[in-house]
Amino acid sequence: MHLTPTALPGVTVVSAPVYGDARGFFTELFHAESFAALGLPTAFVQDNHSRSAQHTLRGLHWQRAPHAQGKLVRPITGTIFDVAVDLRPGSPTYGRWTGHTLTAGDGRALYVPPGCAHGFLVLSEMADVMYKCTTPYHPASERAVAWDSALLAIDWPLPAGVTPVLSPRDAAAPAWDASVVCEDGQGDAQGDAQGDARGDARGDARRDARRDARRDARDDARDDAGKSAHEVHPHRGGAR
Repeated sequence: MHLTPTALPGVTVVSAPVYGDARGFFTELFHAESFAALGLPTAFVQDNHSRSAQHTLRGLHWQRAPHAQGKLVRPITGTIFDVAVDLRPGSPTYGRWTGHTLTAGDGRALYVPPGCAHGFLVLSEMADVMYKCTTPYHPASERAVAWDSALLAIDWPLPAGVTPVLSPRDAAAPAWDASVVCEDGQGDAQGDAQGDARGDARGDARRDARRDARRDARDDARDDAGKSAHEVHPHRGGAR
């Protein structure tokens, strides 16, 4: 296994070899020793499985401390555009996002650390998504922001004229600038001084976010182009 860093510290693409032959393929989804060696969590306490139709968008969700969740996300059928948003106070990339196209069987997952919001858009006709969580679901700590928050400026790959399929909760989620995104749970309103300082930097942050997302997309494209040569190998190790 190996890690590919993204524009957001701690948000990483986790890649494992895919061993293919005439029967299909084999790949490891989780290996505690390998994860520990890479500096990733090994104590996942909850596994979730969702099935979603094309153009379904789930997110953007996170949990506040002390119940903040890290998530290891991968599709087991279909293709998704997976997004993480840095909402960690004091982070140099606060308010920026990264997005990655993940396809079932490509050996890749996205690790989203605590303090980041997560969401995904289904690109295929249907997608089953599994994600491992570092802390259990805690409804009272759950928060959401709108998928189309103007200040986040996430470039979701939706066809022209298509509106995503949302849950009622996600459709009613506030825009990012209307919520406090605070991992320590100290309040639900931004201070004027914080708001003014952040406002001055928002234009730069949006431009940086778009630049970083384009770079991540180019990296994904190069990874996909090289997958056949570098990630899919003749099967070995028995009939697992």
